[in-house]
Amino acid sequence: MSRYQLKPKARFVSILILAIALFLVTTVVVILITNQRVPANPNERATFSRSVIQDGVTIQVIFENPIRGIPLNKGVSFNISVTTHSGDLSDLNPANGAILRTSKGLTISEGFQWKWSSRSPHHPAGTLTLLPEGESSGKGVDLATVATAEWIELEIKSITGKEPMRFRWSLKSLD
Repeated sequence: MSRYQLKPKARFVSILILAIALFLVTTVVVILITNQRVPANPNERATFSRSVIQDGVTIQVIFENPIRGIPLNKGVSFNISVTTHSGDLSDLNPANGAILRTSKGLTISEGFQWKWSSRSPHHPAGTLTLLPEGESSGKGVDLATVATAEWIELEIKSITGKEPMRFRWSLKSLD
């Protein structure tokens, strides 16, 4: 054995340490680049998820702000996914007719933006965002009041032509 070769056990330990270091560095870089925090609770996405089923159409809305660590006065963001096995939903735009209400009596019905992540006819998905004044290509709104509310409620116009769908989250637990 050459004097620079490691014994099998020492080689294994060296490779293991290198792999752990590489994993930790990669994780830190990804978090810094994406500017997203790692959820403390693995069920955090489920905690901020709400679903409604209406005439065979399932809509799941995930309140993204607490998951991504975005203060409410910097914008309000919802991940929306829809599932149906009848009809074509590729023209879906939840920004049309969306309303955000708060416990403070604030009602916002303009300034929503929709960005597709999957434009599938039966499983469309995307992000519905409400940006503050000065940060929107459309009409921004003053979101300072939203940040002080006890709860927020997102209302989306019905896809099936029935009652609008409402999704509510408590903000008290976010402090």
